[in-house]
Amino acid sequence: MNRVIKVLLFLFSLLFFVSCVSKKHLNDNYYFQALGKEQAIVVTLDAQKRLKEFFAIEDALLERVERLSIELYKEDYQQEEEFLDSSDLQNYSYRGAIEGRFPKLITNTVLLKDSNWTKVEYEEALRSYRNEELGIEVYAPKKNLILFTNDNYVELYNSTYKNREVKIELPLANQMANALFGLYLASPQAMLDIGLPIPKSALLQCDSIMLYVNYKDDENLYLGGTITLKSERLARSLSILLKSSYISEKRRNKEPLGDLTGLFTLEDDKLLIDKLPLSEQDYQKISSLFNNLSHLL
Repeated sequence: MNRVIKVLLFLFSLLFFVSCVSKKHLNDNYYFQALGKEQAIVVTLDAQKRLKEFFAIEDALLERVERLSIELYKEDYQQEEEFLDSSDLQNYSYRGAIEGRFPKLITNTVLLKDSNWTKVEYEEALRSYRNEELGIEVYAPKKNLILFTNDNYVELYNSTYKNREVKIELPLANQMANALFGLYLASPQAMLDIGLPIPKSALLQCDSIMLYVNYKDDENLYLGGTITLKSERLARSLSILLKSSYISEKRRNKEPLGDLTGLFTLEDDKLLIDKLPLSEQDYQKISSLFNNLSHLL
């Protein structure tokens, strides 16, 4: 993702401006709550905590950005059991937003005056700026928000901004937004290999998956999330599977089990994961998604 972000932030770094920061909400919701179409993965990243690590952004540019949210998807799934492959992201469409200190008028004016960007006019006075080399369209519909996509900009604008429909419930979005990064999988086919011992047969019984990574007070990493299954029975089965796998791994590595209370709890058809300890190896598996994303744009 280096190319797009660096191009955008270079343009904005030419302007020494200060504006209000919209850290969280758009119409009382997080922007990324309107992402999450079927067979897609939503990634939202706290820029101040992790953007520099994954995308090698310079400090001066990083100060402008609060959050990066992106949705990856394919429109032409042919098989019901096709799973998203993080090593094949070049073949996926993407759309999302950068949030930070970006005044609308100045941002769009800079894009208009830069020869690498061409203004695109749509109906109802809607416009964007296209970079042919990068294959991306960009526009700031309001201050502090920059939309981008390599697919259909009009659809992005309407579905996530003008006539936005919330797809990710606020309790889940709060957990995602307050973590280092959060993942939301709108269908099991969107699941990536990030180290969880969930067989594909079990994934296909999930309605949605929300996962996030954060630090405990002692700076150790942990995994949290909510997996919604198709029935309470399936939720119980997955709980047993994950707990057994966790215990087996600990014993295999001759590590203490620690307190298992609350790691996996059931709430009707939902399995809640809370502060599941992550080893450095586990974290590297999850981070591999962002290493692949960094080459996408």
